[in-house]
Amino acid sequence: YTIYLALSIHKLNRPAIVSTIHLEKSSNIVLFLTHHSKDPWILNEILYSIMEIFSEEKEVTLEEGSLSFLQKFVEEIPELVLEDRDANKERLEQDKQKDLIENEQKHEDRNASLPLDEYEDPTELMAKVNRVFRSIEVCGQILRNRLGSMERKSLELIYEESLSVSLRFLNLFLKYSEFVKEESIRIIETSKSQENSISPTKLTRKVESFYLGMNYMVILGMLYKISFALGSPKGRDIYAKVTENNPNPALCLIQEIIELHFEKKLDFNKIKELHFKFNKNPICDRFLKHIILRHCYMH
Repeated sequence: YTIYLALSIHKLNRPAIVSTIHLEKSSNIVLFLTHHSKDPWILNEILYSIMEIFSEEKEVTLEEGSLSFLQKFVEEIPELVLEDRDANKERLEQDKQKDLIENEQKHEDRNASLPLDEYEDPTELMAKVNRVFRSIEVCGQILRNRLGSMERKSLELIYEESLSVSLRFLNLFLKYSEFVKEESIRIIETSKSQENSISPTKLTRKVESFYLGMNYMVILGMLYKISFALGSPKGRDIYAKVTENNPNPALCLIQEIIELHFEKKLDFNKIKELHFKFNKNPICDRFLKHIILRHCYMH
């Protein structure tokens, strides 16, 4: 049956399967087919689909100055220092947080909507967001399963396009969060403060602080999400080549997370090089410290 299905894929509605990859059934079919068939249409359809998602958005690069709005926030929060922690407890806590996030994500997938003007139908936007995450998960599986049987150029293209769509989505999120912040501040400033309640000025500061903290954690969380979805202990030369061709801070940090998570070792020379690279980019330097400390706590 497996062989028959793999040989009969030309009869399937190929574009429909890939365009609905955000649905569990379709993503499972795609994974099954990529595992049992070397027909290039599957990869081509996936890549075409990925290139279309949020194609009007620019990729987040985390270059110096692009996150200047987080500068003050990073200066005001405490400096990161290595503490003495129990690695087993840290891993257990991390597992609990992952379960909680996954459960919340499933709930949000069913109920959430983002009120952006350019999307008349919120369900269309959520379908695109789900396609982003499903697509990079599928591409990650392909990378891991086909490292020894697929052309290197194709593997690099899968990784590169998966990074691109993820960072385009992150750019959209940051634009949306700015909209939410401005709208919240506008409501606060136009409302009258009630007696004995917090003043509009203090509320505005709280909104701004929450907004900055949320963006900091979302960016960091997205870097981890991309890395875990696409990473492999045997794909270092693929990741290194793509990053070498486009060595922006976002790709450098993603590669660092992949290598730490899948190879479980600290390359001190490379860490020093990144620290020097981020000398005038305090936001990314902070992200780097966060990534290194997390690895130390977990291992």
